[in-house]
Amino acid sequence: MKILHTSDWHLGHRLHEHSQHEEHALFLQWLADYISQNHIDVLLLAGDVFDTGAPSSQSLKLYYDFLVNLRKSNCHSVFITGGNHDAPGTLDAPKELLHALSVHVVGKATEVLSDEVFTVECNGEKLQVAAVPFLRDQDIRRAVAGESFDQITERYKQALMRHYHEAAGICQENASEKIVTIAMGHLFAIGGKVSDSEQSIYVGNLGDIGAEDFPETFGYMALGHLHRPQKVGGKDHIRYSGSPLTLSFSEVNQEKQVLAF
Repeated sequence: MKILHTSDWHLGHRLHEHSQHEEHALFLQWLADYISQNHIDVLLLAGDVFDTGAPSSQSLKLYYDFLVNLRKSNCHSVFITGGNHDAPGTLDAPKELLHALSVHVVGKATEVLSDEVFTVECNGEKLQVAAVPFLRDQDIRRAVAGESFDQITERYKQALMRHYHEAAGICQENASEKIVTIAMGHLFAIGGKVSDSEQSIYVGNLGDIGAEDFPETFGYMALGHLHRPQKVGGKDHIRYSGSPLTLSFSEVNQEKQVLAF
């Protein structure tokens, strides 16, 4: 089974008021060709599909045309999670229709956590994907009257990591010797190198999550949010794919990529 990890497309982005629509169209055509030519079975898109919560019809057309075109390739399944730039409703609205095309979408944290865990089979192999979207504070932590900022920070981190550990527990219940388990996420991890184009998603140290905080259940962590391709904590299996396009002048010398394995 061959898997490709990408993130942070930011469809509709304007670089200093100049549209990047043509660049995005060329990238998506290249990506569709790459998936077909390299026989990619599974595509992971870890958040920030769009640059704004109200994408233009032009950006939406790019997105849906790409997903439809994938039906011409060998790609068996697609997993898409929401990022901090995405409006959960925009991503989730067509999820039932997209599911019929083997495109699995999780725009925001679900009420039933098992709805974020998927199992697919391809070429005689099984894959589990914990498709965890960007976890907003209000989605995973209940407010408590009189909390200090430090208490909020600690309780949010605990809630975030509990979300991943509970997802890992669901995966373990269905584990077998011949199953690969992957998680997706859209967050900032400690030590990550930022560019000028990322929007801050935490206040203070609210998102101080390190490589050691993620469950060992996951053989690979497909992360989004940081636009520079990089490992987390030197771990080969915890990675940001980075954005496929240059989104600010601070990224001019960055080597852009998608990750296939």
